[in-house]
Amino acid sequence: MRVRVRTPSRIHMGLLDLNGGLGRIYGGIGVAVENPYLELEAESWDRPVIEGFERDYVSETVRRLAEMYGIDFRERIVVKRSIPSHVGLGSRTQLALAVATALARIHGVGASVDELAMAVGRGKISGVGVAVFKWGGFVVDGGRRAGSADTIPPPILRASFPAGWSFVLVIPRSLRGPTDAEEELIFRSLPRMEEGVSARLCRLTLMKMLPALYEEDIQAFGEALTEIQRIVGGYFSRVQGGVFANPLADKILEGLISTGAAGVGQSSWGPTLYGLYRDVGEAGRAAAELGGMLGDGWDVRVSRASNAGAEISVAS
Repeated sequence: MRVRVRTPSRIHMGLLDLNGGLGRIYGGIGVAVENPYLELEAESWDRPVIEGFERDYVSETVRRLAEMYGIDFRERIVVKRSIPSHVGLGSRTQLALAVATALARIHGVGASVDELAMAVGRGKISGVGVAVFKWGGFVVDGGRRAGSADTIPPPILRASFPAGWSFVLVIPRSLRGPTDAEEELIFRSLPRMEEGVSARLCRLTLMKMLPALYEEDIQAFGEALTEIQRIVGGYFSRVQGGVFANPLADKILEGLISTGAAGVGQSSWGPTLYGLYRDVGEAGRAAAELGGMLGDGWDVRVSRASNAGAEISVAS
């Protein structure tokens, strides 16, 4: 049996509640994007073989699955295309779920995506990555119970993102964000978010961002996004060196806004920065201008949202 999996990446637009006073904590907002994407193939083999990108992480994922399900996996797994790792685009969750899904199909493991995510250690903080693997689109998750990490944060909204709206992603080729282990340490060290700050984030999401999404009002959506990003970035500034982790963030975000971006931000821990544009043509012109300004050390690309999750095909 051969299984092919292709997944989108995701832009994480912020966490809503690091106070936890209502009994739940974190809560995330984000959107799946078409580019970059992950593509892998797994097929029955006579011994374990891992080829292509991210071989060490694939091996670790297979080890976790073997421990959970008691299966001696003997598949050939080839990662043909990968999402850049530790740049804020959710590469680890998409790769782990792609591997887990492919192996589960081959071995007839009847686990849900959430169960597979728990088995491979994903979705501990935000449920956005798991949700976009399942469905794509724009996602708001409801956080997890404070003091408990035994479930994936539930998606409380999944909506299609306007087809025309497009992103410019600005990814440094040499700078990377924290690893998973470093991220866990950071979250343990952070002080409790003030309740008023969390209230502001939730109000911006519920009363400005979401209505703007449904009405396809890119200006209001972008305003809400930019304010959410600056509030969340201010909270994390003590551990990432500023409102944004990228040392050239101010220059790049100014460039995005000057070329017509309705909203700007940093995806997750960064260092990827992004701007939201009305259509792919406007985004393409902005990307060309920014790419020329920044030079070869930067990957500046255009992507639309992906309103579909992982594509999975099976051949005998």
